[in-house]
Amino acid sequence: MSDRENLFRPIHKGIRSMIFLLGQRMGTADFANIAETNELAKQLRRDLTQSASNCILCLMQTHSVHEDRDFFTAVRRFDEGPVKLMAAEHAVIVRRIYEVAKLCDELTTITDPARRIEVGDHLLLETNDLFAF
Repeated sequence: MSDRENLFRPIHKGIRSMIFLLGQRMGTADFANIAETNELAKQLRRDLTQSASNCILCLMQTHSVHEDRDFFTAVRRFDEGPVKLMAAEHAVIVRRIYEVAKLCDELTTITDPARRIEVGDHLLLETNDLFAF
């Protein structure tokens, strides 16, 4: 084990904890239940538009911007390669966050229970793919 401090470990552990809790909530949601899933979708969508909060999607985006702006700028002069790789990964994360937001918007407009389940399952898959990435 290295004596060097890992600056990424604490925040990434916190993000993973939030991801697991949201995954549990989404995994048990009854997407045919309009009130339950509209609240879940609205919360996810609302969280995406805030600049700072304790919401997971917002935190992921804010964290990504902070790393790009503050941390990677300082590290870039020592080793450009890993910084380029992580910046590219952050761009994918931001794109995936907006895909989740679009699905949240779509879900709240659907009244047919079967279609809500279908879109809800797609939302769950997209969110899981985002978190796995």
